[in-house]
Formats: sequence, C-alpha cells, structure tokens
Amino acid sequence: MMSAASQQQQQETTTTVAAQQATMAAAAAAYSAHRRSGSASSNSSAKRAPSSPRRTPHVLNTLERFIHEHDGDRPIASVLIANNGLGAVKFIRSIRAYSHQMLGHDRAITLIAMATPEDLGVNAEHVRLADFFVDVPGGSNVNNYANVRLIVATARRVGADAVWPGWGHASEDPSLPTALDDADIAFLGPPSGPMAALGDKVGSSILAQAAGVPTIPWSGSNVEFHNSTIEIPDDVYRSACVDDAESCVRACKAIGYPVMIKASWGGGGKGIRRAHGDEEVRTMFPQVAGEVPRSPIFVMKLAPKSRHLEVQLLCDKHGGVCALHTRDCSVQRRHQKIIEEGPATIAPDEVLRSMENAACALARHVGYVGAATCEYLYAIETGEFFFLELNPRLQVEHPVSESISGVNIPASQLLIAMGIPLHRMPELRRLYGLEPVFEKTFDVVDYEDGGGDDGDDDDDESGSSNSNEEDAPLAVLRRSNVAPRVGSSGPTLLRSWPSSSSIGSASAITSFQVAGTSTTNWVSAAPLPPSGHCVAVRITSEDPNDGFKPTSGAIAEISFTPTPSVWGYFSVRGTAGGGGVHTYADSQFGHVFARGANRAEAISNMRFALANLRIRGEVRHIVDYVNDTILGSDDFSKDNTHHTGWLDNRIASNVKALSPSWDVAVVCGAIVKATQAMLARRAAFEQAVSRGQTLVAEDGVNSAGEAMDLHRAVDVELMIEDVKYSLRVARTAVRNFQITLLLGDDKSDGGAPKAASLVMTVPAMSTPLKDGGMLIEYGGTTYGVHWEEEAAVGTRLFVDDRTVLLKNAAEDPTVFRTV
Repeated sequence: MMSAASQQQQQETTTTVAAQQATMAAAAAAYSAHRRSGSASSNSSAKRAPSSPRRTPHVLNTLERFIHEHDGDRPIASVLIANNGLGAVKFIRSIRAYSHQMLGHDRAITLIAMATPEDLGVNAEHVRLADFFVDVPGGSNVNNYANVRLIVATARRVGADAVWPGWGHASEDPSLPTALDDADIAFLGPPSGPMAALGDKVGSSILAQAAGVPTIPWSGSNVEFHNSTIEIPDDVYRSACVDDAESCVRACKAIGYPVMIKASWGGGGKGIRRAHGDEEVRTMFPQVAGEVPRSPIFVMKLAPKSRHLEVQLLCDKHGGVCALHTRDCSVQRRHQKIIEEGPATIAPDEVLRSMENAACALARHVGYVGAATCEYLYAIETGEFFFLELNPRLQVEHPVSESISGVNIPASQLLIAMGIPLHRMPELRRLYGLEPVFEKTFDVVDYEDGGGDDGDDDDDESGSSNSNEEDAPLAVLRRSNVAPRVGSSGPTLLRSWPSSSSIGSASAITSFQVAGTSTTNWVSAAPLPPSGHCVAVRITSEDPNDGFKPTSGAIAEISFTPTPSVWGYFSVRGTAGGGGVHTYADSQFGHVFARGANRAEAISNMRFALANLRIRGEVRHIVDYVNDTILGSDDFSKDNTHHTGWLDNRIASNVKALSPSWDVAVVCGAIVKATQAMLARRAAFEQAVSRGQTLVAEDGVNSAGEAMDLHRAVDVELMIEDVKYSLRVARTAVRNFQITLLLGDDKSDGGAPKAASLVMTVPAMSTPLKDGGMLIEYGGTTYGVHWEEEAAVGTRLFVDDRTVLLKNAAEDPTVFRTV
C-alpha cells in the first residue's frame, strides 16, 4: 500500500526527460556562447568573481580527519541544494557557520545551488551565496526542484557527494532517496521506506498506534497491527479507511460529530472537509474523493480549541533517536503556520516529556534516519495529546528549536549522512549534559601540488561519463572560485578522497573540536532545560487586506537590524537594483526570530523588531498585520488562550492591521500628490520654453504673458478607506506646505477657499530623500514616506512602518465599475 502511494506521488511530480534535456541543452548552449563572446550578465559576473577562499587540499584533509575522529564512515565534501528561496539560504548559512565553528574554515563544504531563469531574474539570494550554481529549467517546480530525474542527473554531472532536499518540492518524494542511492549519492534525509510510510496519513496513524503513540478517535482506532516492520498488509490498511459515503456516515456516528473527512494523499488544504452531521458527510465525501482521485479516505474526530504542538527529532544511522524540545505552531491561517514558538508553554512539563518520548518511539519503530518533526494536537480542555503526523523532512520553523537547544539542525543532517552517531556530535553532547568537547590538534598531511590519482571521477574530467547521456542533461557550473582537482582544467568538484599515492610530504598543523566518546541510552536520556524562549514570524508576500492573496514583484528595500535578541534571514536582497519574489516562488521570503528569558520577553522583542522592519516594493506583506492583530492581541500575548482556529476566526471577523491615523495619511498623501503635480507642471513649462512656444492661460500665465506661477496651489482629492477628502495644497516656501481640508466643490479660482468651505488648515514640511521618498514633518513628528503606484488600483503609501492605499478616483464607492 505504501509503494502505491509513492508511485502515485511520483507520477504527479515528474515531467518528461526530453523537455528537460532540451531546456538544459539550450541553457548550456547559451552559456557557451556567452563565454565565447566575453560578455557576462550581472549574475554570472558575480558568481565567477573570486570573492571566497579557495578550498585547499589541506582543508579537505582536515574535513576527512574530522569525520574519522567522530566515527563517521562517509566523507561528504560537496552538496547539491535541490531547493531555492528561504530554505536554500538557511541551509547555506547553517553549513557555513558550522564549518567555521568546528573546522576553522567556513567553505570546507562546497555548496552548489540550482537556479531557474526566474531565480536569476530576481537576483535570488541563494544563488549569490552558493559556491556554484547550476542552470535548470524554469517554470513550475515539476520542471526543476520537484523533478527527481533532473535532480539526480544534475548531482551526478557536477560530482556532488550529497543532495539536500530542504522542504517542499521533492523533499517528501520517496523516489528521490531511492534514485540517489542507486547513483551512490548521499541523501540528507530519510530512506525511501520510512519516508513513504510516514507520508501516508492512514499508514502513519496505524504505525503510530503500533508504537504506542496516542491517536485521536478515527476510523482506524480499532485496527490492530503488531508487526515490527513498516509494511502494512492491505486488509489491515483498508480496514482503517471508508470506501463510500454510507460507510463514512457509519464511521462518523461511531466517532461522534464533528469530524474531519480526509484524503490520505491530500495536503495543502486539498482533500479535507469538516462535517457536523450525516447529510453534510454525504455531501462532503464525494468532494474529498474528487479533489484527490484514487486516494484512500479516512475520518477523524475534530478536536475543537486545540493547540498544534511539535517535537523536533534527530535520528542517526545507528538507531539513536533524540528530541530537541517542543514547539507551538498554533497560529495558523487555513492550516498554514504564521507564528512558531518554543518551547511549548500551554502543557505541563510531564506532558511535553511524554510527547517527546512517544515521538522518539515512533521514529525508532519505523527506522527513521535524519531530521523529522512529530506533530500533535493538544486538547486545551482535557490536557490530552493526539498524533497528527510525523513529517519526514526538515521544517521551516526548525530555527526555533535551534535557538532553545543550541543545535545546528542542517549541520546535524550533514553529520548524520556522514555516518556520525548522535553521541559523537558535540552540540548534542552539550544539550544532553555529556562530557564536554575538547580541542584537538593534528599534524594534517597535505596533498602534493600535482599529479596523483584523484579518485573515481576521471571519466567526468575527460568529458565522458558512465551514466546514460539521455538521463543526464548538461549542467552548467557557474563560478570557478574553487581550487580545481589535480590535473583538472575546470572547476570540477572533489568528490572522493585521494588514494595514498596522491599524498605528499607537505604537512600543516590544524585543530578542531572533538566530541567525547562515551555513549548514552537515548531511550532514557533527557536533555537539559530549554535555553530561554524563542518566537518566529514568517514574512510572506501575501496581502492580508485582500484575503491573504499571494503577490509578486520587485522589492526595493528591506531594512532589518539584528540585535543580540533578534535575528532573521531573507531570500531576496532589499537594495537598489536588488531582487524580488517571482511568480513561481514560495510566498515566504523572510523569517524573523526573537528570543528572551521567557515568553513575554521574546514577544516584546519581536514586536519591537517588526515595528522597525521596513519592506518596500511591489509585493504586499503581513508584517503590520502580525504585529498589530496577533502579537498585539491579549489572547496571544498575555492570556495564551489562542488555538488553531483562532486566527481564521479573526480574519472572518475582518480584524485588520492598523493604518496611519487619518490625518497623517491625509497630510502625507496630499503632499505626495501635490508635489507630483507641481513637478509635472514645471516639466511642462520647461519643455514649452525649450521649444519656444507661447504659453496660454491654461498653462499658468495670463493673456499678457506674465510669468508663470509654478508653485500655485494644487487641488487634490484622496480616497482613503472609502472616505473622500478634498484638499488644497499650497507651497509657502521651498520645503513648507499649507494643507487645507475643504467642504464643497468651489475650487475654480485656484486662490483662497471661501470661508464656508474651509474646515481646517495645517502646516507641514517636506524634505526629499535620495531614494525618492520624503521626510514629512507634521504635528511635531517626522515621518518617512515612500510610495508605489499599483496599476488600476491607486497609490500605496508607506508611512514609516504603516501602509495605506490612496485609491484611484475610479475606486469611488459611488461609481460603478465594469470588469
């Protein structure tokens, strides 16, 4: 049953190899012509610049010695990153930090990025950070990051020792670890068997019950399975499912309403419906079946007012399994996480420990290897917890666990793939109170400068390959800032360790941290208490005022200042000529973290960080919404009473982020619009004079040809939050303005308004900024103001950390529009 699910998922995420080959060949041809012509794009030039240290044989030999000293069995010197965006950026930074800390060289591991034309078009940060990048086809992820055959062929072509899948894309496709294993390439994730078993919701729940993990009442609650393997007989599997609407009704009555009807192969909001009675079940069942065709369907009890709690796991190749504390990810919008925090504080410590033990038991039961997350529902009223799923991959929110445990999780994935046991990993030893690491110095033998056997990649260097050329589309390596292998004419990566014949007499002294050797019983071992509290906020390019619709486009500025208690990372560069979020990119382009001695302090630090986070560009974002409506809510911050449906309820109630006060929005909008009109008037005047044209009265002079008044008052109409404001803006000095709010429509003479029309007049000052914005002084306060035009909608005004939309006249609610 597991293999059928895997085959179904693989068929849905694989494109034709012919299309891949054509696109990759075109990229290779274009790149070759590009090199021959001597020209280079900004991206290519940046990648070929020797901006990073060269990897010397001494560094590679140090890495080999480190692996040997920690009981590893597989050297990994290069990793292909089969992901993009935020995941790829985080992995690169994590590996670099660990390499610097443990090996004394941040580039000891060569990191190779995959880059689509869309990634290059927005100056994607992961492409800039990687040592190399490889051109891959663009479009949806089935053409690139979710294409298993392309990933494997690319990894073979560039000589990568391992592949890191990240999250999303192909990270949960069981065919990827199988194909990589066949190619003798390490996979920084679990074997295909546990991945397939855990990726199936029905199968994983049966296995969880067999491992003694509590499950919420569901259609398979009475299923008994005591086999020690992960192969579930078909009759056992089917007994946990519902085959039609009537069997579904019977299962729901036995469980008790309300229920969730779910497709085992569903995900991302597909194949899931809530039902409160028999008739709703009869209506919802065919909808679930239609959204995920051929998927088995099951039913589970709906747990109202529950929290979504998680346990972060690490599992080695030798049966070792340990937990890195808990997380709380209950703030969700349509099952998509917005805020994560850790450790969980809603449940007692003994309950959290039981969650950790149950998660470890399940991972051991299925023979899991790598990083995983076990997810639970915690019933607030009863204090019970129930198994949801065990995600067979790294999660976006893993940095929360890193903060409270002190463990670099992506680096741990790499060490596990190298065969290093958990008890030999220095950071885990610290967490579990084992004897500390110590510094060890070695006299490391270096390589000769020339000649010698360099492993099993001679075919690659000569341009031939033992692999089927039809399965290996040409991969174009960009950037040659890595020392080539001996005898190589290009930037081919070292893929294997040299034989003894290639070792010369040169030597160097090196030192690195070595972990203790004592073992521990991971079943009974308990980690030290969490280090403080951490809160994380996902920064996404969604518009909270438009149903959280995803947006894309250029990002002109990201201004974020980290502090000792606040840090973060972004997948785009917010600078002039920087990047953006393209159509096929994930909407999350940033992740911000704040820590404190306790939960209240961490939340306070996060609120301060978000208030000072500045993002300008064509994309919308959720920063203001999160800071105002979530972190600023007593339900979340003080009372800690929120639940998994809490945010959706607030959205349905039309709770919105705060905007600038109405008077600040009006004054700033009026000055922006008036300045634009005055600049346009001056440009028209200068153009007319340059052509020797005679100005007419409508252009600002009278019939006698008197001088034009370029600073004449400008009438402005603003539509803000469906309220129309009529204003007259006069420039009284170079930087000074006078804004008058009017009543009535008497604005024909362009002079002073009639007394009956005047509501109020306020002074303001404006100072232009080099980035095109303004500093506007009003009411004793200075505001930084920028703006972006949104086609057919209006002008988006950014006032410090707040935004407001100045709608076009066509957006007047009294005017009918046609589409």
